[in-house]
Amino acid sequence: MRTMAALGICALTLACDPAEERPDAGASEDAGSTDAGVADASSERDGGPPDAGGDDAGSAPAWAPESIAAGGLPAIAIADDGVVHVAYARLFSDGTGEIHHARQAGDGWETSLVHAGPRTGFQQSIALDGDEPRIAWADGRLFAEGTGDVFVARPSGAAWTRDTLSGRDADLGVSLAAPPAGPLGLVHGAPRALGFARVTPPDWAVEDIVADADYRAPAVAFDAAGGAHVGFGHRDEAGPGHAERAPSGTWVLETVEPEPETVVLVDLAIDPDDRPWMAYAVADEVRVAVRRSDGWEVTPVATGVDALSVAIAVGPTGTAHVAFGDDTEATVVHARDADGWRPTVVASTGSGSTADLAVDAEGRPHVVYARFDASGAATLELARGPRP
Repeated sequence: MRTMAALGICALTLACDPAEERPDAGASEDAGSTDAGVADASSERDGGPPDAGGDDAGSAPAWAPESIAAGGLPAIAIADDGVVHVAYARLFSDGTGEIHHARQAGDGWETSLVHAGPRTGFQQSIALDGDEPRIAWADGRLFAEGTGDVFVARPSGAAWTRDTLSGRDADLGVSLAAPPAGPLGLVHGAPRALGFARVTPPDWAVEDIVADADYRAPAVAFDAAGGAHVGFGHRDEAGPGHAERAPSGTWVLETVEPEPETVVLVDLAIDPDDRPWMAYAVADEVRVAVRRSDGWEVTPVATGVDALSVAIAVGPTGTAHVAFGDDTEATVVHARDADGWRPTVVASTGSGSTADLAVDAEGRPHVVYARFDASGAATLELARGPRP
């Protein structure tokens, strides 16, 4: 998932509750990390703005929501056994923040504190190493101090251990993904560069994908052979881009849509046929691109929207799904590629919220987002979509 917060624009409406005071230390969940080196069902239609409405009379709601915990800015991953993992944040009025992990446990959720500190929690990414969660983020010091480190946390007993990738001048755009085998891969944005690393602390295998351009909002995914794919946006009105790591170790770059537009929200997925799919936001539109044998095919998903985030996932049968938070209508929207894109309002959130998306082994989409009450307090929710 890519969010506006990941670009250093900490809009308070992105699940940053300006009125929330930090709780007493005794009210925290677990000790955190230590250093180591009712959704509204809707009708569907192709393209255009998402429709809101109801299902046919007497039918059950298409989306089944449940509350997880206080917080927002979520990222989601689903294990092979169907267990849902969510990384999310709580941001406080004193400028500090917390990153938390939630794990589905029966009919409820187990939550733990991953890390707390200044400039923490604006955007995080989660991936599974086997069935074990890994959560990555950058600390946001780039905007205040001109430098920023990248962190990856893993559970260690009741707490979390944090590994640090230093000296990368990382901004808040970080993406983490698991290959079919071997160490996880991580990409991050930085001023005038785009970086890739294998998560092998303390000796990280780090390389620059490309330098000398203002790349933003990278997302990483792996194909069945373990090849790394990276989608990215530009602030320099160069259109969205895709990079693929060749067996020789060099990166092959291509422009997905050569339009002179600023693209700052991008997500990436690989389908069962090893084709890369990208979702991205341009002006008032969310688009999807898939690489066919003759090049990239670009399709509008929704128009007349103000996307705060975009997320894409491809199910086991090759059906692509997209989710995004729309600030214009304060809704979270899901769309699937079924004879044309069909945007559906998953939930009205009370204020603009980001959203993330994953599809389970049965092809069922899961969307996480924050719902705001009248006071502005944010509650993290998960909505499960209809089974295919």
